[in-house]
Amino acid sequence: MTIKSQNEKEKLVMTLLEDGKNWQEITKEAHVSCSFVSMVNKKMLGEDISVKKKLSIPTEAIKLFSEKKSIIEVTIILDRPILEIQKYYNDYLRLVHIGFLVSLIEAHKDHLPTIIKLIKYVIQNPFTKNDLIAALTLVKHIPRLKTTKKNLEERINGLSKTRDYLLNEIHDIRQMN
Repeated sequence: MTIKSQNEKEKLVMTLLEDGKNWQEITKEAHVSCSFVSMVNKKMLGEDISVKKKLSIPTEAIKLFSEKKSIIEVTIILDRPILEIQKYYNDYLRLVHIGFLVSLIEAHKDHLPTIIKLIKYVIQNPFTKNDLIAALTLVKHIPRLKTTKKNLEERINGLSKTRDYLLNEIHDIRQMN
């Protein structure tokens, strides 16, 4: 028994179809599947044999995002709820290695406007690695600086009271003289 090439099997199936054999006979004689017979039959009839499988909604959404469609465009094309499309968009971003950013945004949804302002600032004001390290160092000192500010304000307030007291004392001494 010799193993036949794809072309040889196709020719054999075509011959058997032309001879009027049914599919069951052809599959046994040519040692091929029903789907192979169907494909050859479609070729003979001139039909498009490329099978276009309908994609699932999530897969279709990811395909559209990969084609640079916006969330709004995908929502309209697929006619699905915006929250569902946003979930698919998050999945798409994870697939293209932006998962960390997506997770960060999801974890801090309440601060999203601030995060967006920060991102826009970074885009509009390019900075170096050293600039970022310096900024982060300053951010670490904010609680200490707030405490220092509060202490200084209390000292200023105390010194102002002392000054007012002393000015009153001077005024009183002058009036006695």
